[in-house]
Order: sequence, then structure tokens, then C-alpha cells
Amino acid sequence: MEDSESESVASGVGPSGMVALREEQDRQSRLLMGLKEGFDRTNELLVGLKESSDRRNALLEQQNALLGAMVRRFDAGFVDVAVEDSTLRE
Repeated sequence: MEDSESESVASGVGPSGMVALREEQDRQSRLLMGLKEGFDRTNELLVGLKESSDRRNALLEQQNALLGAMVRRFDAGFVDVAVEDSTLRE
């Protein structure tokens, strides 16, 4: 008797049951691999999102520093405000 036949006889599962069991194991393995690929892709997207967020935060910090400098110069009177609207001149 072959090993697979002796296993099936000893376990009480016939050859068709063993085939079904192997097919189910293969299906579950494919599902797990799909999940792993999905998790890997999600991880890559999250890393990209964090990098993008970090770049955006750095730009916002630069913008805030520039605006702060502009406000300080304006408060110190170093900025000439040209009045274009004639109603504001009066």
C-alpha cells in the first residue's frame, strides 16, 4: 500500500477526502498569500502617506516662518503699504 493510501485508511478518510482536504489547504494558502500581499501594499501606501505628510508639514513650517517674518516687518514699519483704492486715501 502507498503512504497516502495507508494514511487515508488509517484516518478513515478516503482518497477523495484527502484530495478535498489538500484543495482546501491550497485555497486557504492562496487566501493567506492574498492577505499578505494586501497588507504589504497597505504598508507601502502608509509609508508613502507618512512621507507626503512629513513633506507637507515641512512646507507649512516654512510658510509659517515666512508669514511670521512678514508680520514682524509689518509691525516694525518696514513694509510700505501702497493704497490703490482711492476711498482708502481719504
